[in-house]
Amino acid sequence: MGRIWCSTWRRVSRWWHERTAGQDMESGGGEITVFWAVVGFAMIIVAGFVVDGGAQIRAVQRAQFVAGEAARYGAQEVVGPAAVRGEGAVVDPEAAQAAAEYYLERMPDVDGTVTVVDGQVVVNTTCSKQTMFLGIIGRSQVSGTGYSEVDLVRAAQGVAR
Repeated sequence: MGRIWCSTWRRVSRWWHERTAGQDMESGGGEITVFWAVVGFAMIIVAGFVVDGGAQIRAVQRAQFVAGEAARYGAQEVVGPAAVRGEGAVVDPEAAQAAAEYYLERMPDVDGTVTVVDGQVVVNTTCSKQTMFLGIIGRSQVSGTGYSEVDLVRAAQGVAR
């Protein structure tokens, strides 16, 4: 078995040396055609769109999630005495805005604004993520936006009153 392998190796080695004999290694091998250079670059760009497209989706999801949570966090600030007397739950505008902004401050990767209009807490957010591949073509980050509005509704057994 070893003898066959050895003779095969000698033949392959001899064939390789005959094939490359007299070639200048500086100019004889390792060429790349323009076609393959363009195809290689295009494949990197496509991979960048796939990977960095995922970053774009994560940025949108994160912005939307934080917007919803901040709006819910702010809407929990109700005027206590009116709710206790059974007059309905009404959002305290200043406390709701402060609570939602406090929630947003605790999220370092998300920027946002909070407004309270007619008892409705409205939150707009933006989240940015760094790209891995698209920096090659000048796009160093992708961003996503989120929007949420929360309105307090008095309900009994799932029916708004």
